[in-house]
Amino acid sequence: MAPPEAQVLAVIEALRDHAAASSCSPARIIAALRSMAARLANPRDALASTLRRELHARTGLTFPMIEWGLSTSLSSLQHAQLEALVPPRPIAANRELIGVVLAGNVFVAGVRALCLPLLAGAHVITKAASREDALARAIAQALQDADPEVGARLRVLQFSREDSAATRALCQGVDALSVYGDDATLQALAALTRPGCRVIGHGHGVSAAYVSTSQLTAADSAHRAADALALDVA
Repeated sequence: MAPPEAQVLAVIEALRDHAAASSCSPARIIAALRSMAARLANPRDALASTLRRELHARTGLTFPMIEWGLSTSLSSLQHAQLEALVPPRPIAANRELIGVVLAGNVFVAGVRALCLPLLAGAHVITKAASREDALARAIAQALQDADPEVGARLRVLQFSREDSAATRALCQGVDALSVYGDDATLQALAALTRPGCRVIGHGHGVSAAYVSTSQLTAADSAHRAADALALDVA
């Protein structure tokens, strides 16, 4: 098997070649994304069923929480929502290559992280987290099955974050790099990119919750507020 660096370089070259020869309309990309979302949202589908079992084994989340995460995330990939996200003009005539580095702590983040650059007309190479690449690979497989031309625009790789050669090859080979992770990871990867590469960081965030006094005046409303807050935190 080729070392990870060689795999990264080969995938980048293949995506560049495909981008030079391929053109997909936003309508075609939207149709493929909708098909992918519908398939993965259906727990009776073989690919979707396997995905749920893998997510349960790798994340430790319960099946109901996995189902909730998938259904709420995939339901956002409806026609109207997708149309609203398409930019007025495709990025660089479908020739831009976007690198996406996914974190392993929120598995559903991969839905928007991978679909948005595809909607923008770009090709995408993504590095999945070492302990959670199941959703990214399921998305890629479902897209490939729905429309091979759209599916060829997304490739998923997985290699150790300690592999500096593969990491550098990824960062050096893309036109823009979207990074999900902590601030230190974001800074380290940004330093490896070539001049002119745009870095889109999704690092540490701060969240706040507000529960009004009126929601705590009765036991029923207080329980509903606690349930809603617990769900938001989870």
